[in-house]
Amino acid sequence: MIVPSLPIMIAIAVLLVLALVTPLFCPFFRKIEDEDPASSEAKPLSVILTVHDEAQQLETVIDKFLTQQYNADYQVVVVVDEGDAVSLDVLKRVGDNDRLYFTKLPTSSRYLSRKKLAVTIGLRAAKYDWCVLADVSCMPADNQWLASFARYISDDVNLVMGITPFTSSTNAYCRYDNLRTMLYHLRTAQRGTAFSTNQSLVALRKDDFFAHQGFAGNLEYQRAEFELIVNKLAQRGRTALALAPEAWLPLRRPTSKEWLYRHMHCIDSFKSMKRALPFRLLYHADLWAMHIYNLLTIVAIACGIYLMLTSDQPSWDGMILAAAALVAWLLSFMIRCCIYAPVLRRFDGVHPVAAVMLDWLVSWRNLGIRLSYLSTDKYDFMTHRL
Repeated sequence: MIVPSLPIMIAIAVLLVLALVTPLFCPFFRKIEDEDPASSEAKPLSVILTVHDEAQQLETVIDKFLTQQYNADYQVVVVVDEGDAVSLDVLKRVGDNDRLYFTKLPTSSRYLSRKKLAVTIGLRAAKYDWCVLADVSCMPADNQWLASFARYISDDVNLVMGITPFTSSTNAYCRYDNLRTMLYHLRTAQRGTAFSTNQSLVALRKDDFFAHQGFAGNLEYQRAEFELIVNKLAQRGRTALALAPEAWLPLRRPTSKEWLYRHMHCIDSFKSMKRALPFRLLYHADLWAMHIYNLLTIVAIACGIYLMLTSDQPSWDGMILAAAALVAWLLSFMIRCCIYAPVLRRFDGVHPVAAVMLDWLVSWRNLGIRLSYLSTDKYDFMTHRL
């Protein structure tokens, strides 16, 4: 019987333990509890949409928002740029709809975030206290979306975080990255105080928004309006998560530029957010655990090959070490696939094997985005030059 030396046995034992433990360091292992809708009584709502050079998208989605079957009154408030004649024409064509109210963002507002100012104007114009902020790039799947989402609104919460998955035509990495990051945000909301969101759907109380002075303190950032609203208004235990698939609001496929700039805007606004450190530590700890284990596997295989090549006699130690490292890595890979699979099925994600492979790209893609951010003029993300 061939028995490896003690150092090799220890190395193999360490690799096997890490193969079993490191897959647990991932957002897919931390369970997101299903949340039952808090209220069966429909509340009157205002849905806020802001439009900036998006007339074609507005024309595509406006009827979907205006024809929701909802058991209480609701209105759709659209805020467009004062000089956007095409968007105004789209709204005028459906202007006889009693649910529609549209207003203009003055072109003279040059030294404030136009997106945040548009949201603020929309909330000011809202008829009802509960307001649903959505992106015009989203499209309800059917006329039951608002009723499904609004069931999570109740007097016990002050925020409802929604889900806006990318459409199936979006490339696998963008869909996976969106889901992976979303799981961290959902976890913070369920375990205490929500940190932020990377989705484009939030319900909030109008009075609560203005009582906290809206975007005051963050107006220098052009975007990240959904992220900053959640970070500022979230209260411990008072954030509901609209997890039911019928409450999701699909988001159209982003262009490469849109996807990159959203990430860079988030990086830029992160420094002003509260509770950022615990979020970042957990996010990066998961990635580092995976990368360190992969690196140790490569080192073990390389050492095994080196022992085989440098030994005058057949090196069983080298062969056993290299084979055990490869088997342990395959075991770790399969465990990850099994952990990922239920969550990916639940949120309509990519295939588990593809997800594990895409995991290896996350750190490198994030590094590329950060380098792109560092190489840009930071005033590109601000509303005015100092």
